[in-house]
Amino acid sequence: MFGRLRARVLAVVALALIPSFVLLLASAAAERQIGIERALEAARSTANLVADQQSALVASTSQLLGFVTSLMDRPVTNTAGCDIGLARIISGTNAYLGLSISGADGFVQCAAPRLTGPITVNNTDRLFFRRAVASKQMVVGGYIVGRLTGRPALAMAAPVIDRTGEITAVVAAGIDLVILNERMAAALPDDVVVLVTDDRGTVIAHHPNATEWLGRDLSESELIRRIEVEREGSAYIPNEDGDGRWHVFTTVGDPAAGTGALYVDVSYMQRQLFAAADSRLRQNLLTLLGGTIVALGLAWFGATYMISRPAQRLIHVVQRLRAGDWSARASLPDSTEFGRLGAAFDEMADTLQTHDRDLQSLNAELEDRVARRSAALERTNERLRASRSELRRLSRELLEIGERERTRLSREVYDQIGQALTGLKMDISAARRRLQQSDVDGANASLTSAMKLVDETVGLARRIALDLRPSLLDDFGLSAAVEWQLEDFSQRSGVRHTLSMNVDEGVVSPALATAAFRILKEALTNIARHASARTVDVRLATDASHLTLVIRDDGRGVTEDELTGPHTLGLLGMRERARQLGGRVTVVGERGQGTVVTLILPLETPDSVDTEEDPHDESTDR
Repeated sequence: MFGRLRARVLAVVALALIPSFVLLLASAAAERQIGIERALEAARSTANLVADQQSALVASTSQLLGFVTSLMDRPVTNTAGCDIGLARIISGTNAYLGLSISGADGFVQCAAPRLTGPITVNNTDRLFFRRAVASKQMVVGGYIVGRLTGRPALAMAAPVIDRTGEITAVVAAGIDLVILNERMAAALPDDVVVLVTDDRGTVIAHHPNATEWLGRDLSESELIRRIEVEREGSAYIPNEDGDGRWHVFTTVGDPAAGTGALYVDVSYMQRQLFAAADSRLRQNLLTLLGGTIVALGLAWFGATYMISRPAQRLIHVVQRLRAGDWSARASLPDSTEFGRLGAAFDEMADTLQTHDRDLQSLNAELEDRVARRSAALERTNERLRASRSELRRLSRELLEIGERERTRLSREVYDQIGQALTGLKMDISAARRRLQQSDVDGANASLTSAMKLVDETVGLARRIALDLRPSLLDDFGLSAAVEWQLEDFSQRSGVRHTLSMNVDEGVVSPALATAAFRILKEALTNIARHASARTVDVRLATDASHLTLVIRDDGRGVTEDELTGPHTLGLLGMRERARQLGGRVTVVGERGQGTVVTLILPLETPDSVDTEEDPHDESTDR
């Protein structure tokens, strides 16, 4: 029996060490996952860097081709002069292998470097020529080998279109892929693999070992198929030996538009990501195994001398007590726990029955109190979990909204302002050319078009500034901003509005004004998206201590499911904005009768506001 006791002690020690083993394995798994996540994040940054480089190269080449096409207002008649002009255009950079102008029939009319002797070159079999003719746009023609230089290049082309819409020529440029790879390698670390292909899967850049990869066809690889389907993302692709690589890829351009695109991929070997974590796991497992052996040995000897022998004597005493021999004594040293236990046996025999009755009563009362406290604690924890879940969802949504807004503004600035400035540049160039030709009327028309583009650009910049923050809020106060927002809302959505205001602007702080304006804007957005309302009534007022905003619509009315559903982040943001200033937002909806949103903010914001979920707060959001 005592042998089994020692075995159980050893089993307890072993079980106590199991969580350590599990923790080590979980920690190693977590380190592996963290390694993957960090590598993917680094790969995304690298992929975006390479994609930006390729986009900048495509954009600069597009500007070069656009400049050449803008000069071709008449067919090429002076071939030698044209060759010299093209050579001058690319003389300031070593990024281009050549620049050429082909007629509509595909025969090269002039080129830099220039054609020598009786050599004739026809580009109708080149992808860049066919794409430029088919799309009538600037195109990326993909990987080629130069007929004159014999060197690999990335081809781009742009058509020259006359006033009747017919293509009269095609201007093409060849980007030197050797120079491109050298520049890319200079900006990348040595431990990352970067691959750039055209939209046919032909390698145009690779780091490292670019010369071994240039021109290789990867169109049938799983990686290219994934990029063609997903355009942008990440994936793990295993190798034949069981290991694999983690890939992060993106696309420059739109393959579906028929104007060509580039695929960028950054990858890491999986064993490279797991090496550090696996090494630490082996070291920790060896250390823990040694400690386990020592702990089991100490537990064996300790169980024999400190547990088994005293326990055997106590069992003998218990057997005598059970037989009714109340004179039995353990005779163990009083300094030990077993000695004190033996001394307590005598007192236990006299008081056991009384203590048992008292203990049963006390246990029943304690169980009841524990049950009540547990239920209350569970309710509190449930509210806390719900509040934290809402805050996390709000944080994620705010980050996504901010990113989408930055993307939209970046796209709007790049697309619209960039196009306007490009058009302005072209008008000014045309005006200068016509002035040189003494065509004053044509120059005036170009300058008039340029002024119109300037006015449109100024209007666009003003609209972007208003989207970011209306100047009325800072210049004229909350009342004027609210009135302007409602007018703009009615014009955009067609929903009529009524407005009633009684506001003392002097007591409304900038923080309160900003919060009230943003909450009004979010409420109007919800009405436009979900309410199907015809009219909205807004009331704004201040009293001695509070600012009150009431927004009432006559739409379908928000339902209970919508108030408690998962897609409630809009009004959750409204509630959080109000709570940060010590206020509150309530939402009440009646089916078919509309919805009422009420905001109440104290004019004096408290120094600290409890942002935890208020169990008595009945406000909800949709």
